[in-house]
Amino acid sequence: MFMTINFKLIAREKLQSNGLKSAFLSFLALLVMAPLYFALMNSGNLWLYLAVLLISGPLILALNRYFLLLCQKQPAALSDFFGSFCRASQGALALLWQWLWISLWSLLFLAPGIVKGAAYSMQLRLLCEYPHLSAKKSLQLSQKMTYGYRWELLMTALSFGGWLILSVMTFGLALLFVLPYWQLTWGEIYYFLLNEALKNGRITADELGIVSSKTVISGDEWLNELPLTEEKLLSSTEENAEELSFDADFYRQTVIIAQAALLQDASLGKECEKS
Repeated sequence: MFMTINFKLIAREKLQSNGLKSAFLSFLALLVMAPLYFALMNSGNLWLYLAVLLISGPLILALNRYFLLLCQKQPAALSDFFGSFCRASQGALALLWQWLWISLWSLLFLAPGIVKGAAYSMQLRLLCEYPHLSAKKSLQLSQKMTYGYRWELLMTALSFGGWLILSVMTFGLALLFVLPYWQLTWGEIYYFLLNEALKNGRITADELGIVSSKTVISGDEWLNELPLTEEKLLSSTEENAEELSFDADFYRQTVIIAQAALLQDASLGKECEKS
C-alpha cells in the first residue's frame, strides 16, 4: 500500500545516522545550482535554460546514486557521489529528453505537464541502478512504474510544501535538511514502485536486465521467497496483516537491491575504465 507517511518515517530514520554527510552534499549541490537558477529566473534566456539542464542532469544522477545507497542501508561515501560524474553525459541527455516531453505536454495545458512530470519522476533513479538503459527506455519504464500512483506522487510532492516555505524563510538554510529528506523519501518510493511494477508484470526483469547465473525472481515468484505462511496471515488481525504486507514489500526490496547492485557496479566499472 502506498503510504507517504511510511516513506517519510523511514527517510527520517535513515537521515538521523547520515545527516552530516547528507547536509554537506546538499550544500555542494546548492552551491552549484542556486546561482544558475537565480540567473535563469532573472533572464529567461534559452541557452541558459539548456545550460541549467545540462548541469542539473549529472548532479541529480549523482545525488540519486548516493541517496539510493542509503535507502539500501549500504555504506555510502562521497566517492559514490563524485564517481557518478563519469556518466555525466548520460544524466544530461536523460534530463533533456525528460524535459522535452514535459514541455511538449505543457503546451496542451499546465495539468498534463504536471502529471507527466510525476510519470517521469523515476527516470534518473532507474538510470542509477541500470546504466545500460537509454534515455528513451528509462522514460518508458518510469511511466510504467508510476502508472496508477501519479495522484499519490503529486500529493507526496505537495506534502513538502511546508518545508519549502521554511526553506524560503531561512534563506535556503533549511534545504540542507530538506533536500536529503526529499531524496530519501523518493528513494523509498522508487523501490516500492519498482517492486509493485515487477510483481504486477508492468515491468519485466528482461526490460531491466536483471539476470543471474541461477534464475530471475519476478512477479508472483516473489511470494515464494517470503517467510510468510497463509496460516500466519489468516490468524493475524487486520492491523498486523498490513504490517506483514509492509514487511513483505521490504523483503522484495532486498532481493531487487542485491541484483541491481551487482549489475550497476559492473556497468559503472566498465564505463569508468573506458573514460
